[in-house]
Amino acid sequence: MASPPPDLIDDATAEILLRLPPDDPACLVRASLVCKAWRKLLSSRIFLRRYRRFHGAPPLLGFLYNIYDERPCARFVVAADAATTFPFSAPAFYRGRAVP
Repeated sequence: MASPPPDLIDDATAEILLRLPPDDPACLVRASLVCKAWRKLLSSRIFLRRYRRFHGAPPLLGFLYNIYDERPCARFVVAADAATTFPFSAPAFYRGRAVP
């Protein structure tokens, strides 16, 4: 029987995880479930700072839109669908009133 492969060096692991695509945040979640060491690395402030510097600002996944029909209900709107669903731009509204 062959011996198990050696562990990757922490720096090499961080470099690999740093290149996970920012447009699919589920990749980071799945990677954090691999082992405790990866979860600790992915949730560290140092790694998150490097990830943001490497990829830029995180993408807007969506926003909550309050609907007041019969009773108040918050609805999550995917950012890709927002342009076709709403005639206004989401960042232009703050606490229910337009921001100049």
